[in-house]
Amino acid sequence: MPRIPSKLSSLLQSLTVQLPVLLGRNLVGVYLYGSVTHNGFNPKRSDVDCLVVTRRDLSDAQLRRLGGWHAHMEKSNPWTSRLQISLTICRILYSTEKRSLTSKPAAAKWVIKKWPRRWTKIINQGLTYNEIGRESDIPLRPRN
Repeated sequence: MPRIPSKLSSLLQSLTVQLPVLLGRNLVGVYLYGSVTHNGFNPKRSDVDCLVVTRRDLSDAQLRRLGGWHAHMEKSNPWTSRLQISLTICRILYSTEKRSLTSKPAAAKWVIKKWPRRWTKIINQGLTYNEIGRESDIPLRPRN
């Protein structure tokens, strides 16, 4: 496993401690995957893929609490802007329905058209973080 920067480790620790507090019994689990879990991680360009599974849609109160945690962490930890949660879920939804792979931004734009409008702000925020000078707008291709 690649060496994880201390600030990233701190963010992940906060995420795993705070999500149960913020989401309560709605939280099923938090799963880290992608380059940070294998040798593809590059601290200069990699994002941090995290899947948060819930029993049901987040309530407005849960969304506010999650937004507050995110805003607080963004001020104190530069890795927060590279945390990919909502866009990862978009990619999974797209891939499940379309049975093909695409980039996170393309999947997010597709999901914005299909999900209730209350998710648009969160997804657009993720798009803003994702599209700033990253290579992640290149479609994902399965390895042979």
